[in-house]
Amino acid sequence: MGSTDPTGLIINNMFSTYKMSQKPWGSTRINNVPDTSLTESGCAITLIANMVAMISRSNINPSVLNNNSANFSSINLDELSWAEAGRNAGLTVSRSKSYGSIASQIAAAQKLLHEAELSPEKMYVGVYVPITLNDGTVKYHWVGVDGASMIDYDGLKYLKVSATSTNDKSNRESNPNWKEIDGDMYVRADSVQGTVTANNSNPENPSLDDDDNKPSFGDSVKAVINAIVSFFTGSDKGK
Repeated sequence: MGSTDPTGLIINNMFSTYKMSQKPWGSTRINNVPDTSLTESGCAITLIANMVAMISRSNINPSVLNNNSANFSSINLDELSWAEAGRNAGLTVSRSKSYGSIASQIAAAQKLLHEAELSPEKMYVGVYVPITLNDGTVKYHWVGVDGASMIDYDGLKYLKVSATSTNDKSNRESNPNWKEIDGDMYVRADSVQGTVTANNSNPENPSLDDDDNKPSFGDSVKAVINAIVSFFTGSDKGK
């Protein structure tokens, strides 16, 4: 079971099944775009793959997602389309900019999922957070949130990281928003610049956290899923 975030939503535990740099996909171009690689910019793809692994138990890994051009923007070919990639993998995925607060975006998705009877109390969450490279450059990076440990530390709220990169461990200690606590890596909740939520849109594939959770899925549910996608139109792509 996960922990409860400020909205009262349960964030599921998320295992770090895949990493960006793993073989055989690490050196692969993103959607065949030159001068790109999953090792360099594959955190969003890896996050979706980790969500799929938790929710549907399928073998859709980063390579499988990357090999489907329908999962990417038709304008910027190396940018993941969150809604499409999720839909193609059997998930309901929404992405929003949240600028330091995960609460409002998750609450909005929770409401829509509740109307669709898609177990809004349990969702998988990813966050877009800053990382400082060795040369001082600040970039942004998608990681999963392990709902088991959202903690207060020195008066600040920290989210336990479910890694998308092999560097999401001790290599992040020099980053001001990251902290190693009891051997695990955490990131400050107020550093979050974007949020992704995922839920199972196929009741025939229950998530690892809840084998008995098999809600009905009719036309009304499909309509609400479409509402979730349109609700976040304009902020559903990321690297």
